[in-house]
Amino acid sequence: MVIDFGKVFVNFEGQGLIDHDGEGKVVSMTLGRTAANALLVPNDKDNGADKIRKYDLALRVYGGGEVDLATEEVTAIRDAILKSYGPMICGQAAKMLS
Repeated sequence: MVIDFGKVFVNFEGQGLIDHDGEGKVVSMTLGRTAANALLVPNDKDNGADKIRKYDLALRVYGGGEVDLATEEVTAIRDAILKSYGPMICGQAAKMLS
């Protein structure tokens, strides 16, 4: 399944939401940045292999653009976002990932 991780989250007025990069610069809040951040949230249930898999997946999607993913990878991203973010992001992410 090909997903565009460059899609930007928006508010109710359609204006793009913002994030900050590692240097404090304002950047667009993209699906790729959001997915990577959610995948990297520590989870006590993850073993070493799970952590490495999530890290590798975060690297693939962080930069945005179209990424071809297996169904289980999309599910892992969706689950991570749903556990880490509020309704505004979760609702949009669910649509972007379908």
